[in-house]
Amino acid sequence: MVSRFVKKSHSYSLVGLFVAFSLLGGGVARAGEWVYTFRPGDTLWVLCNTYVAEPDCWNKIALRNEIANPKRISPGTKLYLPIAWLKVQPAKARVLTVEGEPVIALEGGNFKIIMKGDAFSVGDHLYSREGSFLLEFADGSQLMVKAGSDVLFDTLTLYGDSGMVDTRIRLNRGRVRAKVTPSKGSGSRYEIITPAAAAAVRGTVFRVSSAEGDVPVMTTEVLKGNVSVGNDKGDQSVDAGYAVKAEKGKAVLPPEALLPAPVLLPDVEQRVAGIVSEFPLTLEWQPIDGANAYRLELFIVEGDVKGDERFILEDKLIVTNKELSLLNEGRYKINIRAIDNNGFEGVDKTTEFVVLPPRVVISEVEGERWWPYVFGSALLSFLIL
Repeated sequence: MVSRFVKKSHSYSLVGLFVAFSLLGGGVARAGEWVYTFRPGDTLWVLCNTYVAEPDCWNKIALRNEIANPKRISPGTKLYLPIAWLKVQPAKARVLTVEGEPVIALEGGNFKIIMKGDAFSVGDHLYSREGSFLLEFADGSQLMVKAGSDVLFDTLTLYGDSGMVDTRIRLNRGRVRAKVTPSKGSGSRYEIITPAAAAAVRGTVFRVSSAEGDVPVMTTEVLKGNVSVGNDKGDQSVDAGYAVKAEKGKAVLPPEALLPAPVLLPDVEQRVAGIVSEFPLTLEWQPIDGANAYRLELFIVEGDVKGDERFILEDKLIVTNKELSLLNEGRYKINIRAIDNNGFEGVDKTTEFVVLPPRVVISEVEGERWWPYVFGSALLSFLIL
């Protein structure tokens, strides 16, 4: 049963309380326990009312932690509570940005187009189709779902105000990039499950792809932190800068190093370092040994505070350059990475640039530069005269 969190007015405010989380064993919390550090003004009554659903909480906490006088607990005292005692609330996954027309499956075989601001619950089944979307979970973790992906929410749980969440996502096919908020306790859990294996993390940045076929295949590329990838045949611990491949029914292969980030040519670096107003914008980079292809992603940065990014373009290339046509005004981010023979996608070269008016489209005609399209009143007046 889900316990509903109820706020009550009281003289002992818990706003801003420091809550420490750790793993126990002789002063350290055991797995399955949450650690709360008492602050001045705290009482067991307030602690129970705010965080705990267990009946007779006040007495049980005192007994479990051998508190001689429950009415006199010194600030700094650590109390250990089983996670099973905590209040549990259903959490939501919220849509931050959308590109194209991804959909959610409805009853009766119908679909509804996903919109920015939509919120999803356990059991919701999402299809990106030719589009993409960025999700945010209760703890601030984010998931970018790429085109051709099929995502189902297995678990979306929030443990009251403790900051701990349990998020489990089923990626039936497609590609995602996850940015996971560091764990706030042993009860926190974040998993991406595919038909071939599962990736479990506690604060990291990584990519997962799930390919259908006679034998489902999962690849996991870790950019920051550590990811445990496993199935019923065993598991591998994957550090930042490494990747693994898993096939259904087979043990996860040992990690392999990712290819390094590409390096832009000096004139390209110089051009994107300033204001971009001339188009096309040609991006070119040095080839990477061991690469047989490259992937380029283009995002528009929509939010100054949260830095929300809307995915607008992706291309897989066999050359080391990409020409971008006229872009609207705004701030953009580009990721470029190399792809090796295993299909592992390497470390990103990330560059941001700003497009401001007047925007000029330059064409080459018989070796000469012409300006058939000019945005900016001063230059337009000059051409008319």
